[in-house]
Amino acid sequence: MDPIDAGVIAYYGEVVKPAPQLAKSDDAERLEALVERRRQLLGLIGQESNRLQQVYVPEIKKLIQKVARNAEKAAHNDRRSACQIDQAIRR
Repeated sequence: MDPIDAGVIAYYGEVVKPAPQLAKSDDAERLEALVERRRQLLGLIGQESNRLQQVYVPEIKKLIQKVARNAEKAAHNDRRSACQIDQAIRR
């Protein structure tokens, strides 16, 4: 960090006065990452479902269905892992 950056950051701190925040635990970061990944997978499942409705070539349909099934399995596994981490954090 150079002196200009340091000055800008210091000025920001004086003006905004952000509240201090605790660092996230490793479990909390892991849970956040799993939830984000599950959100991405659910989006992919929706996209593949939409594609499936637009495709008439049987080979392509099979490929789309395979991708959707794999994404569903991964989303299910991520959900299970996220629940386990969430329970561990709450203890």
